[in-house]
Amino acid sequence: MKIISYSDLWKKNNSHKLILIFGFIISWLTISFAPESLEVLINKNIFTNNVMTNSRPNFFNIINLLRGLSTLIYLPILIFLLLKYVVWKKITLKINIFFLITIYLFSQLIGLFVDDYQNSTLSSNDFLQIYYLLNSFIYILIVHLSLKIFDEKNFQIFFNIIFILLCLIFFIFSYKYFVNFFSGIENLYHSWGNSNKISSNLGFDIPRPTGLSRSALIIIIILHTYYKISINNKNLSIIFFSSIISVIFLLYSRGTFVMFFSFLVLYVLINYNKINLFKYLMLFAIYPLLIGLFLSITKIGAIKYSHYVFEKNKLIKINDCNDKEDSSTLNCRNLAVEENLVLKYLASNSDNYIKSIVRYQNKKDISSGRIQIWKDLITINDNVFFGYGVNADRRLIGKNASSLIMYTYITSGIFGLLIITAFSLMTLYYAFLLILKFNKRNNTLYFEACAYILIVLLIRSLFETSYGIFGIDFVLFTFCALTVEKKMKKFSNK
Repeated sequence: MKIISYSDLWKKNNSHKLILIFGFIISWLTISFAPESLEVLINKNIFTNNVMTNSRPNFFNIINLLRGLSTLIYLPILIFLLLKYVVWKKITLKINIFFLITIYLFSQLIGLFVDDYQNSTLSSNDFLQIYYLLNSFIYILIVHLSLKIFDEKNFQIFFNIIFILLCLIFFIFSYKYFVNFFSGIENLYHSWGNSNKISSNLGFDIPRPTGLSRSALIIIIILHTYYKISINNKNLSIIFFSSIISVIFLLYSRGTFVMFFSFLVLYVLINYNKINLFKYLMLFAIYPLLIGLFLSITKIGAIKYSHYVFEKNKLIKINDCNDKEDSSTLNCRNLAVEENLVLKYLASNSDNYIKSIVRYQNKKDISSGRIQIWKDLITINDNVFFGYGVNADRRLIGKNASSLIMYTYITSGIFGLLIITAFSLMTLYYAFLLILKFNKRNNTLYFEACAYILIVLLIRSLFETSYGIFGIDFVLFTFCALTVEKKMKKFSNK
């Protein structure tokens, strides 16, 4: 990895660079913020109930509110900076990926104002959903301006920020998953339910298993292609690397499995003359499986130990009751009907031990309800050309569309589908072209990482909303798309 010359970072336009880096970070911090929380600004009762607790400030809710307001406060500064560079003619608005993303965001706005939508469950609060579009536009504008102001070498600071933030997200929330994994009967995938109940009291949402495993995969791609962690690294690096992969296996997200193996196959095919296939298999499969097996055995051991402690305590209570003259006391009567339902569940069938570490799939519905959701969205969409606006899937059927194509269809209709298709195909073309045609050139390594990230997120968009709405997928995908596009245009001009 090339070292960034941070001493040269501020030589020109230092205040502009600082503003863009600050805006980039706060855009990431607004991910998962619910715009409904902004109602506290216009409703005194909501303000009192949410921001104040027993006449004292609720700091968690205040911080959450400031998190949501930060991009709105930042927007005028960003617009001023944009106008300044447009006047200087340092930025030209051409039909490129930035332009297509902007049109796509605008297409989701149209559906909110069409007449047909008034017959649905639209309320005044639904217009707060525009917040997602505004945050999306602010973010891509920050990246677009940064690509113009920063040189290629120092632009890597944004890539390093992304890596740091992803690691924080992954390790903080993985900890909560594993706490529930080892303290209950749920496998790691289903540990999310209890974890999210805890997080809701703290003002933030824990990522779903599919989202957490996605973050793990992106970290793996960055570590392997950018920081160049391989089987030849020190043992500590290998254990760290393989442990993250083992989390992907334990979370058992089928979509992430497809993305993971697609990345491996593509990387091996392109770099077959540079890698040792056996060592590669050890790093990406054998070691992670061994770590996953160790954690699974530990989990079963913890459950059996809990069973032993329960039976031991029960026996002590029984002996204690037998020694008493009046065995009809409240505690003894309760003991007669006392039983640990969790342990009884596990002991009733040996398969239940397996269910505590492995996600079981309903064979009758391998799509996890996605096919029915897609049918419902197609049936309900009467506004075929423009759709019903941002987040229409959740407002109309109360569920995630679980597909970028279906989400775009219900939110912005055929018009939006044409835009997102053009944007996605252009991005896919740039990503493969960079990896295949320019792989042997002395590229800055983060371009290669960006190309692989684009490919796996394009795969993910087939069964998740992905970069269709503001979230981790969107900020990753648009950042990588704009970055790779600039690199490819630079190659074409040589």
